Amino acid sequence: MSKRVWLSAFTLAAILIPVAAGPSYASAPVLQSPANGATAISEWPVFTWSDMGTGLRYEVQVDNSPDFSSPVLTGLCSAPSYDAMQSSPFIPPCPAGSGTYWWRARVSGDTWSETWSFKAPLVGIGFESPTLWAVLSPGTVNIRVNTRSVAGSMARAEFYLNGALVSTDRNPTYDSEGRVRFSYKWNASKWANQGVRIEVKAFDSQGNFAWSQRNDVTVNP
Repeated sequence: MSKRVWLSAFTLAAILIPVAAGPSYASAPVLQSPANGATAISEWPVFTWSDMGTGLRYEVQVDNSPDFSSPVLTGLCSAPSYDAMQSSPFIPPCPAGSGTYWWRARVSGDTWSETWSFKAPLVGIGFESPTLWAVLSPGTVNIRVNTRSVAGSMARAEFYLNGALVSTDRNPTYDSEGRVRFSYKWNASKWANQGVRIEVKAFDSQGNFAWSQRNDVTVNP
């Protein structure tokens, strides 16, 4: 003789409602910058995407192939942005040379965003110091950039303040991570209580060149 088993509504709900195995995200991040198809990016940009929530870890990848078979850069961060110029160990900007690069981002372990691209020129250049939009104290400021070239060795860098050429460095230095650096020691005391636009133009041995990103700084009184 079979037995009839009665289940309470609470027990039945416990059986029918699945227990989540882990965190679930509504969607992949939405990429923001650099814009899809952006051109003439000569340094690592700051990669940004939509904020997916608090307490999350993100991963960003860059490759010179859209299948990301061998990424030239993989970054981890706790905010929805990644400044590759500050990566450690440092990876020179656009190490595979000129051409198209693809990038994507995700919450670590979750779904990748769509893939966007940007184009890099033959010469790459990026600020090491001062940082972008820095507020500086009067005194000597070491303006320093790192560079790379696909076509030849780096030859020189021209330093501009508010559009005026103030110095040319023809003696690059090299560090243990392969950075090709040019620098200019700037006496910022003469610019106290002013905003200053810093730009650098770097040339390789074949005459190819690139302008740095514009770096607007302020010098305190």
